[in-house]
Amino acid sequence: MISPVTRRLLRDWKRLWHQQNTRYHIRPQDSNLHLWNFALTSKEAEIYGVFFIGGSDTEPIIVMRGFTPNHCFPANKNVNLTHLAPILLTQGLSGFLDQLYRMLDHTSTVGGIRFMQTWNRLMIKDFKAHFPELHASFSPEPQDYALVQQSINSTAKHDHPLQSGFKFRDLSPLSDTIACDNDDKGKDTKRRKLDVSGTAATEGERESDSDTELHRKRRA
Repeated sequence: MISPVTRRLLRDWKRLWHQQNTRYHIRPQDSNLHLWNFALTSKEAEIYGVFFIGGSDTEPIIVMRGFTPNHCFPANKNVNLTHLAPILLTQGLSGFLDQLYRMLDHTSTVGGIRFMQTWNRLMIKDFKAHFPELHASFSPEPQDYALVQQSINSTAKHDHPLQSGFKFRDLSPLSDTIACDNDDKGKDTKRRKLDVSGTAATEGERESDSDTELHRKRRA
């Protein structure tokens, strides 16, 4: 049975498809309506990835994984975007994607737009399958392939394996998920590890822990 949130997302998706928005492209996976493939495009960047929408209708859980190297959303890592759930519930899919687009638009790119476009078409086989028209809109040149190859060689030297899949097992444990958001100026990206419970310690909790440790040292 399809949940009310998923039903609304499908309605929003059909409306966006008819509008042919050039800033973002999105489609749900046929076998799992909790997983959505997306591509965010601007004059400076093109990012491809998948996000998972689960949880309840009133408190959705949103986790994203991007596959294109960029400075906004760390590639091949689960990014916790649940703090954007109120936007998804009140403004729908278009409002949620607008927020992601604004975050991308205020972040510097990796290697330039041509590098990112070439990466998506060369390194991610699902990109063409999900977005064939977007795939056909750009044809890499030999120098573009050289930039991607240079990046691959650099990654291999640091023993960072390339990943291109997204499965439910990637969402557990939650400690592997990081929170990603922009600051008040919308320029820098903050990334913080979550603890096992999925919540970060507050400032007051950190001060309380420090006071406890200080008293322990004094007694010793």
